[in-house]
Amino acid sequence: MSETTSLLVYDGSCGFCTRCKEWLETRLRPDSSLAIVDSRAFSDVELRAMHLNRSLVNSALCWYGGDRAEVGAKAVALALMNARGGWVLVGRLLRIAPIAWFATIAYRTVAKNRYRLPGASASCASPVVTEKPAL
Repeated sequence: MSETTSLLVYDGSCGFCTRCKEWLETRLRPDSSLAIVDSRAFSDVELRAMHLNRSLVNSALCWYGGDRAEVGAKAVALALMNARGGWVLVGRLLRIAPIAWFATIAYRTVAKNRYRLPGASASCASPVVTEKPAL
């Protein structure tokens, strides 16, 4: 991974997460350096090198760039900042308080109930981890 590339790590065993990934892929800017990768593609050692762990990537969307990791609503915001059009603005707004506070609450609610959403499967019912990545 080059220094300009960032990774978005999602739970590929979850149908809802996979549908969200597909939605984002169709909206990424052609010049985006964001790579969207299934969490199952990484070993535990590779995850630790990115300041992440298996429990975290199986329960929350994770963004990694450089030597920094973000989880949940912050990861969504950073991902949207790689999209076309107005999605960049949405991503930026999601990082500003008090919008960021509501985004975090909304993200946790969706993540906790993802097994009930369209495209979901039984594997989507993993618990939501609220820990921060270890830096």
